[in-house]
Amino acid sequence: GERGLRVLELGPGIGGLTNLLVEKYPMMHAVEIDRRMVEVLRDRHPTLDVMEGDAIQVNYASLAEQIGGAVCVIGNLPFYITSKILYSLINGAHTGSIY
Repeated sequence: GERGLRVLELGPGIGGLTNLLVEKYPMMHAVEIDRRMVEVLRDRHPTLDVMEGDAIQVNYASLAEQIGGAVCVIGNLPFYITSKILYSLINGAHTGSIY
């Protein structure tokens, strides 16, 4: 619902998954750590809200409050960082900011 307003992709990189998601959720959000990829994504998908930053450092409770409710998180992340991100998401789930 809401055209993807509460959808958040973590680490979209060059946008392989993003390209498909934006078709269904044009108002979605993304967090990307690589500044070059942030610019590519912003140019390619003007309706996508791309935040430059580290997915581990995101304050998911604050983000959920900003966009009006719990965030649906999607990502195709490298194995070596998955555990750290999952712990960060679990902390967000305790506040009701992740579903």
